[in-house]
Amino acid sequence: YTFTRGGESYSVDVQLMVESQRDNEESDKQAVIAVHEAGHGLAAALYTGRWPKELRSRTAGTEGGYTTFEPLKFKTRTDILGIVKQGMAGIVAEEVVYGVDNISNGGGEDFTTLTKEIHQAVAQLGIFKEKWIGTINPLAGAFSDGQSMREASQIVMEILQDAHQELTNDFKQHKTLILRVAGYLIDHTAMPGTLFAELCTSHGVQLCDRFSHRSALLESLKLLNSE
Repeated sequence: YTFTRGGESYSVDVQLMVESQRDNEESDKQAVIAVHEAGHGLAAALYTGRWPKELRSRTAGTEGGYTTFEPLKFKTRTDILGIVKQGMAGIVAEEVVYGVDNISNGGGEDFTTLTKEIHQAVAQLGIFKEKWIGTINPLAGAFSDGQSMREASQIVMEILQDAHQELTNDFKQHKTLILRVAGYLIDHTAMPGTLFAELCTSHGVQLCDRFSHRSALLESLKLLNSE
């Protein structure tokens, strides 16, 4: 493309400009994903007692990255709250690193999944029954009336707000770790879980202790037998 200004002719390689802009957008996107996935990995360790199997900031044939985990075979109330925090963690990591006004729109699927899970816990499983005063008609679905739905939605909102605040506080404390994981993901695109665990440990982060029902039962039996 050639244009004239002030009697001088200038040439512009439009294709080069487009490719340069595309490269900048891709670099920005990977920087966001790297921080996002670092947040998911850290939250899993802090709140669910699991190291991730792998973190990726770029994948062939997909729009974004991912973080994989060993699934929990069954979930306690504490586990469900931990998974909620893990689901929110990507966006919160972006908030802590880039600021609230600069978070991406990539967390929509995360929030859809975690909101569904916590709604189910409130409405169907009775796990948060001290907060839940509605009634459930199994023949009418999860909620028997509009009032019950509003009450459940309010409970879910409170749980999500509390989780967001806890994540924000913890991630500010561990911001250096998030940056180091994100930096590695930018350079290498993938981080094995073993390396992530080593890096977390070097920054003083350990897996949270999951409750052991077997240990609790054996301890109770031990006390019972000693009476």
